Amino acid sequence: MIGRSVLVPNLVTDEELEAANALTQVRINLATLLGPALGGMLIGFIGAPLTFLVTSGCFLVYVVTLIAIPTRMYAADLSANPASRGSKPDGTWLTRLGEGWVYLYRVPLLFLLTMITLFFDLTYGPLEPALPVLIAQKFHGQASMLGMMWSSFAVGALLGTLLWGRFRPQWSVRWVTSSIIVCWGLCSGILGLAQSPWLAMASLFLGGFTYAPYNVIYATCQQRLVPDQIRGKVYGATTTMTGAGLPVGYLMGGVMVASLGAPLTVLIGGAACVLLGLGVFLLRRPWNVETAKSEKRTSLPAP
Repeated sequence: MIGRSVLVPNLVTDEELEAANALTQVRINLATLLGPALGGMLIGFIGAPLTFLVTSGCFLVYVVTLIAIPTRMYAADLSANPASRGSKPDGTWLTRLGEGWVYLYRVPLLFLLTMITLFFDLTYGPLEPALPVLIAQKFHGQASMLGMMWSSFAVGALLGTLLWGRFRPQWSVRWVTSSIIVCWGLCSGILGLAQSPWLAMASLFLGGFTYAPYNVIYATCQQRLVPDQIRGKVYGATTTMTGAGLPVGYLMGGVMVASLGAPLTVLIGGAACVLLGLGVFLLRRPWNVETAKSEKRTSLPAP
């Protein structure tokens, strides 16, 4: 995933960057939407062992497409540091590893976006262990209903990503980010209060639709804020930080479902998202400072 994010800015121009990230999210959403259905069909026709073999073949196709990309596209732009061309890296491997962390802490907006993503994943996490229990206990549904719920989310996310990539509105990053988090929290609250599976599916569809631009915006901001020659190191640092959000959220969700029940767990997660979104909106200074520094070298919208 880090390699893909590093490669994208070398394949498209800065003006096309947001559209390229939107296309990447469309691919992910399509895989989420169609993958389970295709897997179920293949298992029914050819059995599980051969289905795994087909899946391996799909990865082989992916590798072949990567090999087909011209080698020059993988090369980092070292124009900002010409002295590094053809020279060996300075310092120990530990020093080079720490470059990404140092840069992360030196760029307030990048650090803020990383922390927002961490806590967004953390507040979203309880939903996943709670949803199967909520469906079984409240709606008396089974695996098919759970699949329909997640398909509703995937369809909403796909539609939201397509529309965002098509129109690419130049709205404030701060306003859009906080609105997405608040809207997701409200949709989670509706899901926790829903008395029918149709209302629950509608809330997940709307949640997926409003959530869709977040990953596009986050990836685009990262790519525009980080110089090409250290992008991999910085992405390694940000992924290490954000990667803890979902597992910890899942753990919290499991504990909360066991002690509070699934509907209340979903409600609490939604309320935490709303509070997080409001807090993000109230944090003006990091957005203002970094945008003022970056507005000449990037196309980030004003805060």
